[in-house]
Amino acid sequence: TDPGDAMMVQTIIGIARNFGFEIIAEGVEEEGQILALIELGCEMYQGYFFSPPVPLDEFEKLICEWQNNSSIPKRFQQSKSDR
Repeated sequence: TDPGDAMMVQTIIGIARNFGFEIIAEGVEEEGQILALIELGCEMYQGYFFSPPVPLDEFEKLICEWQNNSSIPKRFQQSKSDR
């Protein structure tokens, strides 16, 4: 919500893109943060909005479920045209 923060994130994303890096936003806790990151061009995120830290075996189970689209909330599923 802070314009200065948004400008800083936009600058970091721009620098990373110019160097050919992929960008992963950490610490995402709210849907509004994801929407702002999408608007700024960030396509990957992690944080408590998705899941708290979990043990490796639970993480692997979550990944398998997500790959089968069985537990990804519809708002996070992308159509092939969005990818």
